[in-house]
Amino acid sequence: MLEPACVASCPQHAIEFGDIEELRRKHGTCAAIAPLPAAEATKTALVIHPGKTAKKVGDASGAVHFALK
Repeated sequence: MLEPACVASCPQHAIEFGDIEELRRKHGTCAAIAPLPAAEATKTALVIHPGKTAKKVGDASGAVHFALK
């Protein structure tokens, strides 16, 4: 299986791609951070290591910015 281009080109090697069970064994379960919905609600296949300033799911104190073209 080929890696997605974003994984192969990440200069920080901060993105991994592979079997979700293997990734969970390696990194643990998905952290619940805002603005993402709770993992149980979406049956996510994502593992996140939250940063020190990450907010919990449901926190609305921050802002999300999208670049529109």
